[in-house]
Amino acid sequence: MWTELREERERVTAHNQVQIFEMKSVLEGRIRRAEDIAATFARFKREVCLSAEHSKTGRPVGEKVLQQLEQKERSVEEEVQRVRLKNIHLANALKKLEATLRDKEQLAEGLHMIDFEQLKIENQSLNEKIEERNEELIKLRKKTTITVQILTHMKEKLQFVEGENEDLQQQLQQLESELAGRRDELAGVKANRDKLRQQGRKIKETNVYVSDPMLLHDMQVRQHSCRLGSLVCMLC
Repeated sequence: MWTELREERERVTAHNQVQIFEMKSVLEGRIRRAEDIAATFARFKREVCLSAEHSKTGRPVGEKVLQQLEQKERSVEEEVQRVRLKNIHLANALKKLEATLRDKEQLAEGLHMIDFEQLKIENQSLNEKIEERNEELIKLRKKTTITVQILTHMKEKLQFVEGENEDLQQQLQQLESELAGRRDELAGVKANRDKLRQQGRKIKETNVYVSDPMLLHDMQVRQHSCRLGSLVCMLC
């Protein structure tokens, strides 16, 4: 009987070793994929934060503030990992104890009542620890959810600010176009003013007395235009 049990144990051990190797391979692949996804998500969050601006001051998020947020998030992730590992270890320990309990139940002939009660006590203690770790894990998940919501809000704010910037750019282009037109008009007025001034100087230099009513009217019109040009220059 003991020989059969030993052979069965060896078969089970060999089978378990094969399963362990396969599960390790799958786990390593999942870990690599998780690390790639985490790195991509971290880069995306950093780009969003660097592109965001403060809602009141309009200033971008500083590198120091971003580093503090990243450090805080890394601390939360590390704590989550530690709690998960503790939870896994406790769950594995519970499974081992339960398996041991089942084995001893099958071999009840050699089991004393005190051993059974001790296993029940240890089982209860492990269950309580697992519940505590689960509560801690729930709290950390809530913190992670809040962090993701903050990043989502920042992304939406960034999109809104970009839309406002596009509207302001269009308004600026329109104002620049209008300003260019006004400058062209001003240049024409200045040229006309300079021309009238030059004509006025020539008239003064010749010191000719004009008696013709039409010429006098023309000179008055030109002087009035010259004064208007000067007034426009003063206003500009």
